[in-house]
Amino acid sequence: MELEKEFIELYGFILGDGTHRKGKYNQMTFYNSNLELMKYIQDIIEKINGKVVNVNKRKRKTGIEYSINISANITKKLVELGFNKERIPAWILKSEYGIYFLKAFFECEGSLNNSQIMIHQKNKRELLEDCIKIANKFGLSAHVHNSSKNREFDYYLAIEDTEKIINLFGKTIKPIVPIGMEKGSYYYTTRKILEILNGNMWLTTSQIRNELQKNGVNLSKVSKVLVRKHLKPLSELGIISRQKDITLRDNKGCILRLDSSWKINGKLTHSEILNFPYGVAK
Repeated sequence: MELEKEFIELYGFILGDGTHRKGKYNQMTFYNSNLELMKYIQDIIEKINGKVVNVNKRKRKTGIEYSINISANITKKLVELGFNKERIPAWILKSEYGIYFLKAFFECEGSLNNSQIMIHQKNKRELLEDCIKIANKFGLSAHVHNSSKNREFDYYLAIEDTEKIINLFGKTIKPIVPIGMEKGSYYYTTRKILEILNGNMWLTTSQIRNELQKNGVNLSKVSKVLVRKHLKPLSELGIISRQKDITLRDNKGCILRLDSSWKINGKLTHSEILNFPYGVAK
C-alpha cells in the first residue's frame, strides 16, 4: 500500500489521542497539548494529502490544547482499512512498518517506568494483547498486567529493553532514556530480593543478605534490618512465605544460630519484578 508507514503511524496517533465521530460527517480529530507532536502529525497528514493542514489552538483550564481535524479522504481511508478503537487490524499486525504503530501509541499513551515502556488502557486488554504481537515480531519482550487488584479492568502493557526500543523507534517526541534503578534505594533492594528468591527455593535470611552483597547492596549484618524493612513486608503482601527459626549447624553438626527461611509464592516474570510494587502485589 502506498504511504503504508504514514497511515500506520497516523492510525496509532488517532487511536491514542483522537476521536472518531461516526454518522453524517464521519470526522476524526487529533488532540494533544504538545505542539512539537502536533507539528509532527501535521507533516504526516500533509505528506498523505499533499495539502497544508491547520493546527488549531484553544485555552483550557489545564493549559493550551491543540487539535487537527483529519481530512475526509484520510478518515474514509482509515475506516476502509478497518479503524477500530478496540483492536489492531491484521494488516498492521502483519506489516513491516508495524513498529510505527507502537511508536505513535507510545507518544500518546506511554510512560517510562524502571527501564520499560508502559502503555495504559481501560477495558482494552485485547488491544494491548495485539500490541504484544507487534512487539514480539520486532524482538521486544512485552507483557500485559492488571494495574492493581482494585482496578479489575484497568491494564498496562510493559515493553522491556528501552535501548532496543530506542533503536527501533528512532527519534521520538517523548524522550526515551534508559532508567537504571538506583542502588541502595528501597525498591532496588526489594527487587533484587525478588530476583534472588525467584528460583522458587527456600533461602535463609543470611543467604539472601550474602546474595545482595554480591549484587552490590550493602545492608547491615544485623538480620533484623533485612527482615523488618524488606522480607517481612513482602511476606505480609503474600508474595513470599516464611519459615521461622530454622536451625543452622556447622560441619560437625553443632548449632550455630537460628534463622528464618524464605521462599517466593509462585515464579514472577522479569516484568513483574521490574515493576514492583506497581505490578506484583495484585
